Amino acid sequence: MTWLTIAKVALVGFLVMGSGLLLFTFVRKARRGVRPPTSDPNASSYLNAVFGGAPPTPLPQWAHHDEAFDEDPEGGDSRHGAAG
Repeated sequence: MTWLTIAKVALVGFLVMGSGLLLFTFVRKARRGVRPPTSDPNASSYLNAVFGGAPPTPLPQWAHHDEAFDEDPEGGDSRHGAAG
């Protein structure tokens, strides 16, 4: 009788803790993308709220246009010293 009671209490506790964890995770994810509304009537504010807007990421140093690369008469990659 006591083992059955302990098993029932453990099962109820497990279900309560699992439900609480799911609710906590849902609330955290739902509040993460919330931003104050902007005056822009387009869908960008909606998409930012749903998918979470990403800040603009600057290009890496190697992605910038290199003038020396265009002036290479051999057509090779002058940044790495390789000949065409």
